[in-house]
Amino acid sequence: MTNALVRMSISELSNCWNSGPHGPTPDWAAIRDFSDGVLANPERAMDALSERPRPSGEPFFDAFLASLAETLAERTASRAPLWTSGVAALAQPWCAPGTPRMVARWRQHTPPAFAKRNLVVDIESLWHVRAHGV
Repeated sequence: MTNALVRMSISELSNCWNSGPHGPTPDWAAIRDFSDGVLANPERAMDALSERPRPSGEPFFDAFLASLAETLAERTASRAPLWTSGVAALAQPWCAPGTPRMVARWRQHTPPAFAKRNLVVDIESLWHVRAHGV
């Protein structure tokens, strides 16, 4: 674990998404690196999650970051940051591209903070499950 990951704040992730042929998608490597850093250092979770990210210019990603902050707070037994309560759910569901079978599995295992904002997420994309569990 590098010190850079330990010091990283969720506020630094507002530009960690890409626009592709299937629409916007998170930079999964950056998301996993951040999440792994928080989960490996739960005592620093509040510091890492407390500062609201700048608007990303993409409503899906603003909802994604709020959901990620709430999910990581729950996993580290921290309070969810106050700023997340002001981030609305998407009007239309968002899901990364996948086969129907993959999407069905993701729907079953999407963390509640993501589901309430109409985001379907593969939990294994959020952090390294072998290191931190599901």
